[in-house]
Amino acid sequence: MKKGALVEATIFLVSKIVSSKKKTKIIISNYIKKNRYIGSKDKKYIYNLTFNTLKKYHGLLKVCEENLIPKSIRNITLLNVFNKYKKGSYEEYFIGKYSLNEKKEDRLIFEIASSINEEIQPKFPNWLETEVNFNEDKLNNIYSAILKEPKFDIAVNRSVINRDRVKKKLDDLSFTSRKTTISPFGITINKRIPENELKKIKKNFFEVQDEGSQIITQIIDINKKIKVLDMCAGKGTKTVFLNNTYGDIIDLYAYDISKSRLNVLKKRKKELKLNKLKIVQNLSNYKNYFDLIICDVPCSGTGVWRRFPENIIRLTKKQLDSFIKSQLTILIKASHLCKINGEIAYITCSLIDKENKLLILKFLENKNNFKLIDIKNRVNKILSQETCGNNTNTFTLTPDMYYTDGFFIGILKKEYNFDNSFAT
Repeated sequence: MKKGALVEATIFLVSKIVSSKKKTKIIISNYIKKNRYIGSKDKKYIYNLTFNTLKKYHGLLKVCEENLIPKSIRNITLLNVFNKYKKGSYEEYFIGKYSLNEKKEDRLIFEIASSINEEIQPKFPNWLETEVNFNEDKLNNIYSAILKEPKFDIAVNRSVINRDRVKKKLDDLSFTSRKTTISPFGITINKRIPENELKKIKKNFFEVQDEGSQIITQIIDINKKIKVLDMCAGKGTKTVFLNNTYGDIIDLYAYDISKSRLNVLKKRKKELKLNKLKIVQNLSNYKNYFDLIICDVPCSGTGVWRRFPENIIRLTKKQLDSFIKSQLTILIKASHLCKINGEIAYITCSLIDKENKLLILKFLENKNNFKLIDIKNRVNKILSQETCGNNTNTFTLTPDMYYTDGFFIGILKKEYNFDNSFAT
């Protein structure tokens, strides 16, 4: 395919993704299936350029605004192409039957893009940038990290096999890999394995799970026999990891408000023979019951920006408010299920303060029988003190630290029972 045709395909995909509710990967995959004539090299170009443009969406809009370029999907895609691939000539993008049709502002876009020496970076939208509590340097580091390809990490089931053996099996199959930087359970595979190939080799040896998620679970610090509830279990990625890693000492329960997601977990329980795992559909009988409740709550997903760039583009203030309301409701519900001296681990894959530290503080305003505990020692045991900074009672793992997904964790301890709650 000519360069212009590849860019035209990217413009089509970015437009479709921005106006859709489907995941980017699904939309691209469906497009590729319908256009089977596209070669493997061209598929990769379209895939990479589409993701790159989506990640930079608000950064590109800002450049358009500053240079009085009309804001459109076509214009931001061209701005990105001309800025990213400076070696090409302007004319080559308009040669060929399926290439771009030149418009009057295209030459101006080319000149502006070429004059910007550095690659245009991702940006939060203006309204959202004020909701994250990072200084300019840190924010720029996060933006740079977003442009990198997400890692393909797995978490080894150490109850049945050790990490070295899994790595050797992968190497023998020519899937080159390395042990994860921080997590003692993880392996980073250098190239994503097709799903049909993955099913053949994984058995119950490992689960696909980002290293960041593995790190956050370690910070919870499960080290004794306790009753644990995974309260937002979803399809069970974290649940399976908890079972595989701590199953010999914990009594594990899983719950999710979505019956369809819980049905997926039930199927996985059967396939993986997770006989000790208890899946519950009603929590009314578990008041003051659990030693530890893990609330990995639904959120904006700003921490998984590089995997799902559409999250940032589609997020609205109204949706963010809805997430916050739901998060608070989940925490309140968990507070009634937690024993005295028990803990609630509140987790998001968000970088937004209102979903993280500020949400916990709002909860504590009305639930003074809980306290936010200092987790500095827990974090420092896993990560270097230099990485952690001075944050003592909550921790945010940002994508620039170890090129993982972004996560937040705060841990609350119940000091006494307090039955009154406030309306949400």
